[in-house]
Amino acid sequence: MSLHLEDDVGFEEPAHQASASTASSDSNAVVISNDLTRVQNSLTEFDRVSAGIAELEARYPKDAIYPVGTSKGMKDALEHRAAYRDPRYTVEKARKMAKAPLTSLGKSIDARAAWITEKLREGEDPVDKQIKAEEARKEEERQARLMAEIARTTAIQEALAEIGQDVLIACGKTSVEVQALLADMQERRPEQKTFQEMIEQANAAWDAGIAKLETTLKAKLWDEAEQTRTAEARAAEEARHAEEAAKIEAQRVENERIAAAQAAEAQRIADERAAFEAERAAFKAQQEAAAAAQTPNTPEQATQQVLKADPETGDATGRGESAYASPDGGPMGAEQPAAAGLTLASSESKPAERAPTMTIGEINRRLAPIQIDTRGMVSLGFALQPHSGASSRFLASDWPRMCEVISQTVADRVLHIEAA
Repeated sequence: MSLHLEDDVGFEEPAHQASASTASSDSNAVVISNDLTRVQNSLTEFDRVSAGIAELEARYPKDAIYPVGTSKGMKDALEHRAAYRDPRYTVEKARKMAKAPLTSLGKSIDARAAWITEKLREGEDPVDKQIKAEEARKEEERQARLMAEIARTTAIQEALAEIGQDVLIACGKTSVEVQALLADMQERRPEQKTFQEMIEQANAAWDAGIAKLETTLKAKLWDEAEQTRTAEARAAEEARHAEEAAKIEAQRVENERIAAAQAAEAQRIADERAAFEAERAAFKAQQEAAAAAQTPNTPEQATQQVLKADPETGDATGRGESAYASPDGGPMGAEQPAAAGLTLASSESKPAERAPTMTIGEINRRLAPIQIDTRGMVSLGFALQPHSGASSRFLASDWPRMCEVISQTVADRVLHIEAA
């Protein structure tokens, strides 16, 4: 097979140049057909050359060595080269001629496809709009159903959460409020229409909430009872302190009253003592004046003078037995025998006077309502005075000091009790 191409062998020019002004669809179809034919012819030429390569390599081996230094060797080498070069040029020309229609072919194909597409869209688009509108409507319905389902499940979840929320809120309420909520939950149950497929979870949460409320109620009742007990104990303690304070205040007022009464009594005793001393001084002066005025002529006259003085001494002796006690313990006055008066009148045989005393009964009358016995007076440091009667006697001059000692003893006792 010879791959030598003659000079008259060639390829047709692309048909699109001749049909470039054709605008109709049919013209485009013809142009496309012609271009495809020319491309096919070029590809056929490729196949022809490709099929002769084996024969060419057999006639002209690739590793052939020619003696190009000789005329015949140079001629053979030129022939070898031409055997490979001429088909190569043919292939290159075919390539260019095959590609030239392809550019036009692409444009023609695009135009043809655009026309066909436009015609097809005219029948497709109206129905496509209907289909898409229906699909959009169905999508909207699907989305609406989806949102409704989400809202439904969300409502169920919120209802479940509300059960636990009510229980949590109850922790900050009183026992009465917790008991009311517990009673309400015990009377009602979760509704099927509210919880739907989650009714079992709702019932379980409801039962758990009731159990928690019962526990919370017990704790609340215990806490409130403990608070009540604490408040009552605190109120009782405050009342006790107030009562003790009132008692202390009353005792203080009473002590002040007693101290005032004792001070008044001491003043009264001092006044009486002053009056007594004044009367005794006057009486002594009167006795001395009478003794100086009498004459010692006869015993009968002396006796008459003393007897005349008896009415005057009767008032003095009647002022109190503690004022003018005789050496024998009896009062002076009308009850004394006349001999005693004679003896008292005699300046030579007159006995020494004793200090005034008062009985324990007189002391208690002055201290009323306070009472004290003889042993108590002695324990307070007051000496028992000698006497002939049955009643214990103490020095009348110790009365102010008695009041002070007794008052101080009572005050010390009160302070001791308060400190305890």
